Amino acid sequence: MENAESNKFTLPLDYLKIIFRRKWILIVGIYAGLLGGIILAQSLPKSYESSTAILVEEGKIINPLISTLAVSTAMVERMQTIQEQMLSWNSLTKLIRKLGLDKNLRSQYEYEQLVLRLRKDIRVRLGGKNVIRIAFTDKNPGKAQAVVKNITEIFINENIKTQSKETDDAVSFINDQLTLYRKKIK
Repeated sequence: MENAESNKFTLPLDYLKIIFRRKWILIVGIYAGLLGGIILAQSLPKSYESSTAILVEEGKIINPLISTLAVSTAMVERMQTIQEQMLSWNSLTKLIRKLGLDKNLRSQYEYEQLVLRLRKDIRVRLGGKNVIRIAFTDKNPGKAQAVVKNITEIFINENIKTQSKETDDAVSFINDQLTLYRKKIK
């Protein structure tokens, strides 16, 4: 019984003795793993990722008279809409034309495959409550950066157009109501 208890306490020492007796096997294994890792790292193709983050703020209604006209959407729904807008066919075709990615394409099928590949490779993720993260990975670092930069610019320009249209519609509605009430007063 005492012999079994003494074996428990000497067990770590036994392992150390085994390691020191077979130290060359351990050293050769470490160097083989290191060499294999270096060779693998050199043989894998290089890929570069470019990413950006966009802060999306909820629209604030300044005038309480207009608050009944506007419908507020949940931020998650709005973010999903933004994600769909960024990866829409129109946005991706604008991106392809802007970057000239369709120069070597010979058929409509290849063009569609390019759009589908871009849609798959561009990652739009919700990061936090009001942040959208856009990332793209490619073998060419310039192309990766250009894709993210241009898709972000396309999104921002589309968003500005939409906001301008909504503002113009609101001003038009207010002017129509103003002329209507002027007629009623007269």
